[in-house]
Amino acid sequence: MPQIQLRLDFLDEKILYGDVLNYNDTKIGKEYLAQLMGKAVTHNGKEKKQTFRSQVRFEDILLPNLRFDTEICQSVLDWYKSVTVYPSNKKDKKDKKKLQKKINFYGIEYVFGLGGAHGSVEKKHFKSTKDRVIKDIDVTSYYPSVAINHAWSPEHLGDPFAQYYKDLKARRIQYPKESAMNKVLKLALNGVFGDSNNPFSLYYDPKFLYSITINCQMLILKLVEEICLTIPDVKIIQANTDGVSVDMPRRYEEFFEIVKQSWQQSTGLQLEEVTYSDMWVRDVNNYLAVDTKGKVKRKGAYWYPEKESDFEGNWHKDMSCLVVQKAAEKVMIDGFSPEFAVSMFADPFDYMLRYKTKGAAQAFIGNKPQYKNTRFYVSTAGEPMTKLTPIKEGQENQWKRKNKLSDEYFDSIVAEVGEGVWDARIHTGTEKTRKMYSDKNEDVEKGYLVKECNDAKKFNANDIDYAYYIKKVQDLIIR
Repeated sequence: MPQIQLRLDFLDEKILYGDVLNYNDTKIGKEYLAQLMGKAVTHNGKEKKQTFRSQVRFEDILLPNLRFDTEICQSVLDWYKSVTVYPSNKKDKKDKKKLQKKINFYGIEYVFGLGGAHGSVEKKHFKSTKDRVIKDIDVTSYYPSVAINHAWSPEHLGDPFAQYYKDLKARRIQYPKESAMNKVLKLALNGVFGDSNNPFSLYYDPKFLYSITINCQMLILKLVEEICLTIPDVKIIQANTDGVSVDMPRRYEEFFEIVKQSWQQSTGLQLEEVTYSDMWVRDVNNYLAVDTKGKVKRKGAYWYPEKESDFEGNWHKDMSCLVVQKAAEKVMIDGFSPEFAVSMFADPFDYMLRYKTKGAAQAFIGNKPQYKNTRFYVSTAGEPMTKLTPIKEGQENQWKRKNKLSDEYFDSIVAEVGEGVWDARIHTGTEKTRKMYSDKNEDVEKGYLVKECNDAKKFNANDIDYAYYIKKVQDLIIR
């Protein structure tokens, strides 16, 4: 309802026009900015303007004043300077996924690519004490702010985009945080960036995209470098494209503040700081943290919706088996045992999971076929769950074909040796281990029994297999 009401507010207040109820969040922002610029800027007649590029040389888009004090960090900058991407080349789309630079800096491995950077400790618990403190800093509205500070824009939209984009950020501050206008301005600022990589979008310009993503990674690396070189005995907990978490001696908090102020002054960006009392980190994308006021931050595998508003923007997530996240949190924060924590939740839906089959695959519980989407729970009185994937049409009585063979080469060998004859050049295995295509039968929740509960009334709390859920909780716990 809040999502619907927001769209009704946009219509009532004449912020947007058209089929707004069916706009997703990013489209709301993109449409609003497009309306501000006007069709004279965004279109040539009926055709929307775009900038297609045969190549983008990163040396041309890197900020000119970027410098690093350590050889290892400078090597990342030098690597980016050597990179050229070819957006219109289909093969380049595959190659771009492989474009990475890895370094080890002060004991942490960092990975840099085209979209974002990340580095993190793994499976560690950090705790603020009288001698040490956990600090987390994030760049405020990072991507939009970098673009605004340097007046970057998709080339075909030019100065009007840069000016309106800058005005959006300034205007947003003037409206209450929960107002419709504040929200549409936020959506406009954040939604445009992602669409700069969409060749069907009004905002498409790969140079604009990479100018932001590459320079943002370099600026964060500069912040990490300054922290490590300035503060004795500091430990980087994690760093990603828009923030850094550190464990440091309390006596050097003044040094930390100096680094922050220096970085903010040199970049024109703002940092938001949170002090944590505890932080449990599985990896850069999965962690649990508690700030000094008791507020819990959940990320990745530790996230679950605590209140109704938490569902907004997260409907795409799998809400299966939430008892695991909830119990793991009780174990780590409150010190409960996994066995007690798992048994303390009364909501049946917390124990339920879902399974979705694709294509022609069919799920079974025991011998009973299931729907494409099946809801179930793990039960001591249940039956095994399996998935049957039938072979594709035309594969009956055929030897398994090797991957990455062209049809032309495959057909030429078949013509040479004859239909149905196994040949090492085109088939998998050996004379002894060769296999034919066959239906594939897989276990679901192997080693456990399950009960279907598409009708939630079928759930029976008396036969929950707590051992399954305890094992899942133990996999999340970090001591």
